[in-house]
Amino acid sequence: MTRDFEPDPEVLADLALRRASEHDRTRSRGDGIYDWEPSKPVGFWACRNPQCKGMADVYEENVTAFGIFNREIVKRGEKPLEDHRIMFCDRCLAEYRRTAPDRRRAQVERMAVAIRSLKESGDATRERDLIAQISEWGHPDVEGLVNAIAERRAAESGRSSKKRQI
Repeated sequence: MTRDFEPDPEVLADLALRRASEHDRTRSRGDGIYDWEPSKPVGFWACRNPQCKGMADVYEENVTAFGIFNREIVKRGEKPLEDHRIMFCDRCLAEYRRTAPDRRRAQVERMAVAIRSLKESGDATRERDLIAQISEWGHPDVEGLVNAIAERRAAESGRSSKKRQI
């Protein structure tokens, strides 16, 4: 069973407009294919790898981001970065990415050795040096680590622990 209904004039007008503009070249990019092109280098900077003599392509986006970053650094009162040895060339970037897991594992192992030394140390000067080193290496929660070690030592000695200030 079908129902007879009268089509909405607005819908009919919209369908007619769609049919008329379906092949309108001004409404598409090119011949229906995006005419995107990769950006072209605006310059070259020396590769960040000191052993490499290659050059890294520098694009407009790189120059803009570099300028913004330098302005932020200057606002903090620091010396701005120079534009040499801050980007890897394509060959060195591939090698850097390939070796990244090994570098991270070595960094974690180095930090683990320092943390074990910190747990076993009884010398306050040595502990301060180790805490500074662990912090410099980028440990995500140095204060929590120090407090956990202090609590463990306090529990072992049977006295209450006080949170240490770094």
